[in-house]
Amino acid sequence: MDNFVGQSKLLGTLPVVYNVANFSKPPPANRRCLSFDDVTTMFHEFGHALHGMFADTMYPTLSGTQTPRDFVEFPSQFNEHWASDRAVFPHYAKHYKTGEPMPAELVAKLEKFSNLQPGIQAHRVAGRRAT
Repeated sequence: MDNFVGQSKLLGTLPVVYNVANFSKPPPANRRCLSFDDVTTMFHEFGHALHGMFADTMYPTLSGTQTPRDFVEFPSQFNEHWASDRAVFPHYAKHYKTGEPMPAELVAKLEKFSNLQPGIQAHRVAGRRAT
């Protein structure tokens, strides 16, 4: 995500933001269009775009994603959670040809895996601190 034009009340400008995705094209035998990780990345980057679009500040140096590092990631990380929200997921997780929703057993595996990742990450961080 980046800005073509940053928002600023001082300069009288409205934000113009864009997202760029550089995803690998899946091999012909692979039927999926984007991995779940890629989808989560899109939701994350769109969170940054929303942050920029809803900017409402006086000075351009403080607008949109021009915030302290501990806050700049909040809207994007919050937005990532919509990728797996049970109300949102069925609207995009469909077969690319038939439009059928993702099978329930595959959704369950995806949920199980997503719950595993934070535990693995916490274990890695704890291991680094111990050494």
